[in-house]
Amino acid sequence: MREIKFRGKTNGDTGAWVIGYYHYDKNIDKHFICSLEKLIRYEVIEETIGQFIWKYDRNGIELFEGDVLCTWNDNEEYDIWDKEEWGYTSIVFKDGRFGYSDWYMDDEGSNSVYAERFVEKIGNVFDNVGLLESNTGV
Repeated sequence: MREIKFRGKTNGDTGAWVIGYYHYDKNIDKHFICSLEKLIRYEVIEETIGQFIWKYDRNGIELFEGDVLCTWNDNEEYDIWDKEEWGYTSIVFKDGRFGYSDWYMDDEGSNSVYAERFVEKIGNVFDNVGLLESNTGV
């Protein structure tokens, strides 16, 4: 059984990222991430909540909805864009599946997130807004 977990940025001065189970308390209209390691729930900013997509980048880092990625083409056999030519993209959830923010997701799901060896997480859309705005690569 695969684990369903979420990430969110806490309210307050620290703005720390927490990973765990998502919980919405409708009685007080607040969103929480319940820690996987501690029996603590953290109030998080709703817009920052993103689900783990069950994939990792080329360095073994977990990928979540809202992460900013660049892609790498280590093999000429594959026709994959790279950061110098196309810039960066982010992970979104649309029409029941995860994909890239700047590519149209067709009915066949061809815009699914590439294999781990082709992507590298370089930030997220909340802490690194400028990465997607410039979309020019590094």
